[in-house]
Amino acid sequence: MKVFNQLHPLMEEGSLAEAYKSKFHALPENLNPVAFTVSKQDRPEVLDEDMSFRDGLDFAFNELEGFAGSYIIVEIGHAHLPGVAHSLLEKSIDCSWVIPRPPNDRFHQAINYWAGEYNEAKERLIAPKGYASMIDCHRSDYNPPYFVSELFFPTPETLKNLGMQRVVYLIESHQERMQGVPDIPDLANVLKNYRESGLEIIVFGIDRRARNDRRARNDSYEKSGATIAMLPEIQEAFMGKI
Repeated sequence: MKVFNQLHPLMEEGSLAEAYKSKFHALPENLNPVAFTVSKQDRPEVLDEDMSFRDGLDFAFNELEGFAGSYIIVEIGHAHLPGVAHSLLEKSIDCSWVIPRPPNDRFHQAINYWAGEYNEAKERLIAPKGYASMIDCHRSDYNPPYFVSELFFPTPETLKNLGMQRVVYLIESHQERMQGVPDIPDLANVLKNYRESGLEIIVFGIDRRARNDRRARNDSYEKSGATIAMLPEIQEAFMGKI
């Protein structure tokens, strides 16, 4: 497995939250302070599999002939998110992060690797062509598992006021344009509201690796004991503590 090292990280230690905050603050976001703080032990590096998700993103971008007028939900593993977010910024998409719990060290290494280039790309962003929410697909693997509150997603009205005409949902599944919308508990109502408001929903898998983890992740939700009934309590905890 190939490892990419960043020889000139933005900082050796400290908070990278400011670098990763959205530029225009058009959407809700939640950057957990611990998640976005790096130490000298967090080597600024990513793996070739992390880089491959950028190619998967380009596949979706080319299939749709661009992301103009798109609200993009990126739901992939935490270590893959920073590189994809950087690529979105380069495509004039303003990215908002919804990471309410600290992920593992691979996330810290990845944000440390991308921080300098990410900050520069954000500074170059003048007029967004679209907006994105970045979320961790492995949230059901936490103990206890957590859901992403609906409060962290823009309403259909907000999206339409921003000029968004469709929702592009990018997931950690085999690279292809998918039929239908995956049934993920904390996103089901959000996507239902978008669809009922007249927004088109397009789903792409952007994982170029050989395996397809989507079914395994759905099984993980069921085995974890996480249910949608837990959502109000988790929403209250998020709003009260973060």
